[in-house]
Amino acid sequence: MSIFQAVILGLVQGVTEFLPISSTAHLLLIPWFFDWGKSPLVFDTSLHLGTAAAVFVYFARDFLKMDRKMALYLTAGSLPVMIVGFFLDGPVENFFREAFWVVVFLLIGSLIMVLAEYAAGKLEKGTKLNLKTALIMGFVQPLALLPGISRSGVTISGGLLGGLKREDAAKFSFFLSTPAVLAAAFFKLFTTSSFIASIGYAPYFAGILASFVSGLLAIKFLINFLKAKSLSVFIIYRVILAFVVLYFLY
Repeated sequence: MSIFQAVILGLVQGVTEFLPISSTAHLLLIPWFFDWGKSPLVFDTSLHLGTAAAVFVYFARDFLKMDRKMALYLTAGSLPVMIVGFFLDGPVENFFREAFWVVVFLLIGSLIMVLAEYAAGKLEKGTKLNLKTALIMGFVQPLALLPGISRSGVTISGGLLGGLKREDAAKFSFFLSTPAVLAAAFFKLFTTSSFIASIGYAPYFAGILASFVSGLLAIKFLINFLKAKSLSVFIIYRVILAFVVLYFLY
């Protein structure tokens, strides 16, 4: 893997991890479109170190002021994906690591977001985050193990179903991503160090840095965007992307 390829994948990871369009799908599709060959799964997972760092930096004050109630919500919401991911992360990602499945799950994820937006329109907006909503967002988060089911998309959808405003759902969605993402990334890092050497240390760290920078920009953009607008533009993009991939497949 060249440094150029690693930086491109890092930039893509940073943007698509937070925008509800699926980072896993794009990390599979970019090398597929440009005939780079599949990037190693350990590299894709390690890029999450950059996006997790972006969350910590962007919300540093919020993390420092976190009280017991928020810590409880974060823990409760994180447990489902950590448990499911421990047992199924490897098998699921390896089995569904093909462009066809990306198309399937892009469309399914889009449908989930459409239904959440529809349901949210009938709910009273402005509910504060509570344990019930944290659990809803936590229990849907394991769906993001499937390529095309965006982590931010599905957890924001869960927040909308719990009555949160879009920007509040996005903020807790970003918080919720960090424990599981860091656990998965560090596990891959310490159990597959030989793969990192085969990729090359320069591309490896260049990719992580790129994902950190683009992640910071994506967080700021999405929170400001959702203050006034819905998820519709992202749903449209996902559907168009699914049909473009389908066209190239068949």
